[in-house]
Amino acid sequence: MTVIFYKYSSAEGAIKILEGMRLKISPPNEFNDPFELTPRSKFTITPEHMIKVARTDPEHYRPVFEDMVRNEGYPHSFERFVKDLEVEIPRKFSAFKKLYRVAQIQSDLASTNEASKHAGIFCVSKIRDSIPMWSYYAGQHSGAVFGLDIASTSFPQTGEFDRVKYQTHRCPYDALLKAETPEWLAQIRRTIFAKSKCWAHEREHRRVCLLKDLIRIVDENEKVSYFIDIWGKEIQEVILGCRIAKQDEQLIRALLNKRKFAHVRLFRCERHKTKFQLDLIPA
Repeated sequence: MTVIFYKYSSAEGAIKILEGMRLKISPPNEFNDPFELTPRSKFTITPEHMIKVARTDPEHYRPVFEDMVRNEGYPHSFERFVKDLEVEIPRKFSAFKKLYRVAQIQSDLASTNEASKHAGIFCVSKIRDSIPMWSYYAGQHSGAVFGLDIASTSFPQTGEFDRVKYQTHRCPYDALLKAETPEWLAQIRRTIFAKSKCWAHEREHRRVCLLKDLIRIVDENEKVSYFIDIWGKEIQEVILGCRIAKQDEQLIRALLNKRKFAHVRLFRCERHKTKFQLDLIPA
């Protein structure tokens, strides 16, 4: 059974998809939600752990040192600061905890940009007639929506695909978990597929990819974009917006006349006569 997911696009973007047979994969810091991939770190540090880190990874405390220099006028070198930690941590743990929480929060809020150095996300929805989504993502109803068969054997299967879970709070994150363990991977995954409940109307599913696995294109302005190739049969439906310009509709229709798109069902959105509703009619 084919399950269709929907990708909203501007008219220009839709034409590029049909001409180039490529779908764009965007780093999360290019999305309209500033909380993409932003966790909520838990404070699980103990004095014993802090002393161990000072001995094995002193640079970990560089942000704390810089904060103390900037805000408290700490007069000594970083080397002296690290040396004194073994004595000062047990004695001033509550103060260190406060500074460490500041560093954790800064790290949490920087996670979107950090993840965007390595990961891209392809977003689709389970719905095709959302009035807000046509406004946000399809040129204020002047674009198009693609119905895609994500499970098609020809659709690139790079990265994990799953639904987004909408929740009230950001996902907890324990920085002390050892990297690459099942517990560590589980909390990373929860963060990737979590968004605020205020986005629940989008019913989003997403595929998360490593940028290094994607097609990398640099334009004349040195803007870097990432893509995956498709072949045609992945596109099952094309829906035209109720405000699409005549010339854009004509070009999309002309492109869909190619033999590889013979199976594609074409629809048009029309405003309902009496309700706040979009009706989809064969076009």
